[in-house]
Amino acid sequence: VSSWSSDSSIDTDYSFAREHLADMESARFGRFLTPVLVETLRLDTDLDWWIDPLADNDQMAGFMLVGWARDARDREWVTSSRLNEWIRLFESLYSGIQTAARYRLTVSAIDDALFGFAFMPDRGRRFHFITDQIELLTGYLPTELMRLGEGGVDWMRDVVHPEDAPLVRAHHQTILDGHESRVTYRIRHGDGSTRWLQEHATPRAEPSGLLAVNGILSDVSEQKDRKSTRLNSSHQIIS
Repeated sequence: VSSWSSDSSIDTDYSFAREHLADMESARFGRFLTPVLVETLRLDTDLDWWIDPLADNDQMAGFMLVGWARDARDREWVTSSRLNEWIRLFESLYSGIQTAARYRLTVSAIDDALFGFAFMPDRGRRFHFITDQIELLTGYLPTELMRLGEGGVDWMRDVVHPEDAPLVRAHHQTILDGHESRVTYRIRHGDGSTRWLQEHATPRAEPSGLLAVNGILSDVSEQKDRKSTRLNSSHQIIS
């Protein structure tokens, strides 16, 4: 349910002038609608109504309306405390959904891949979260990198270039020691080419005692190629 300011021309069956419920909006507390407000908001007069303001990140997002038949047999649940409890639960879910939507929109606009993993007993990676950009960076789908066993792709064995494996293992040790780490290394792309990735990873101790790692991967192949070209040109001039 939406609301609008007094100088707006919006007028639909599912919205109302904010001036009618300004006190409720400021108090952030729901209440039973009076017959006058039921009429004003053009609601079904054969129902009892409860209206509650909803917030998203501490900003007003709208109102939640709950209506029920007056002759409902079980009326024990119709109390202010119970209704407010339910609406606050819905508000938390609504805010979570909106946050997730904003996150997906932000992530889809960047070229880098975000990831989360835990260490296996052999100090390999078990990814539990990777954004879709990883396919462009590595040639592998997130599901392939998160899958264990048959059909899965092992990061250290299948992706990291063998010559740079010691560098990545040293990076892992820094993380295991509880420090964030940044490293640039080569990978074997799924199409057979060699790419350069820059990885920034941060460890986080979980309440369970396990170490979780979150970070970001960026393709720096073009920067590496430009640097290599400049070095080759300088070498030729000196020669």
